[in-house]
Amino acid sequence: MSIAIASEFSDGLYWIDDLGQWHRVDPSSPFEHLREPIAERQQGHAFRWLGMVRVLTDGDRLHVKWDVRHVEPQSLATAEAYILSSPHREVHLDFFHGGWNRETFTDRKAAAQRLDRTRGFRNVALIAPLVVARLSPYEPKLSRRDLERPDVPLTARALAAWEASERIWAEDRPIAWLSEHMLVMSPPAPRQTRALVHHIGTDHAVARALGKAAAHRFEGRFCDFPWLQPEQLKRLLTAYRDVVASGRPHLEDVRSLIAPRGDEPAWVPYRRLLLPSHSLDGEPLVLCLAEIRQDISIPFMGEATYDAKPAA
Repeated sequence: MSIAIASEFSDGLYWIDDLGQWHRVDPSSPFEHLREPIAERQQGHAFRWLGMVRVLTDGDRLHVKWDVRHVEPQSLATAEAYILSSPHREVHLDFFHGGWNRETFTDRKAAAQRLDRTRGFRNVALIAPLVVARLSPYEPKLSRRDLERPDVPLTARALAAWEASERIWAEDRPIAWLSEHMLVMSPPAPRQTRALVHHIGTDHAVARALGKAAAHRFEGRFCDFPWLQPEQLKRLLTAYRDVVASGRPHLEDVRSLIAPRGDEPAWVPYRRLLLPSHSLDGEPLVLCLAEIRQDISIPFMGEATYDAKPAA
């Protein structure tokens, strides 16, 4: 199927093979394996053995997915050409390099250029599973009416609320807009490799990465963060202890490789604000606000993606 014809595709799921041919997943397909979507657990064969590219067209959105190391050159070239000629207003690129990474673009040319540059990482070894960039917690002062404005960065709103009252999390009167984004825990003791989790908000990065149901199972329990590697866990728990010991906010950008049980690993870029607080009984607490976003200060595969739209 040519690019000209491809540009007139109806919404649906397609695979591009090593010859650059398009194959629509359709119940009436003459090919048995294309009559229904390939199950998630079986897609690895298509990506890594056949070098195919998965394309999903969905209204104004285009989703393109491939494995950087194993994709066939013609499959990727065909996908790149289609991105440039397509009418879609939003392009989602999902590519695997040690873990799945998603980037979202509102500029088709920028998306095609990003896809093209991943070719240079075909034979590059896996990068570090955790990269952290410490930031200054300073944020411009906000007025009270700014605290609930969704266009103001979450970390700025949370820090302003914390400066007004360190007990921005309280069992008796949680702040609704803030609690949805917050993870609350007791700081781990020295040498302890788990922490008591009191609350995980539905919009916190952990809930978004693992799924809300999976994340909420950790509430009220000691959590050993099974999705993290040992060096990642050590760094995380040290940061929690330090923020309580110092009594000062801790702001950083993080790009972390997580591996939920039963799923393939995925890269999660987020900005994290740690705040010291205490419970009604005066026991120390750590408040963690983690916002998944694409425009963090840590480059991925050689470049930052500030021209891309933050991940939704």
